[in-house]
Amino acid sequence: MRLHGAIATRIFSQLKSQIFTAISEILTRYSPKSKQQITVN
Repeated sequence: MRLHGAIATRIFSQLKSQIFTAISEILTRYSPKSKQQITVN
C-alpha cells in the first residue's frame, strides 16, 4: 500500500501541475489585465 500511495501522490502532483499551468495559460489568454503582469515571466 505504501508503494501504491507514493505512485498515486506522484500522479496527483503531476496532474495538479498540469492543471495549474493550463489554468494560468487560459487566464493569460482571456484576461487583458494579467497579460501585462505575466509577460515578465
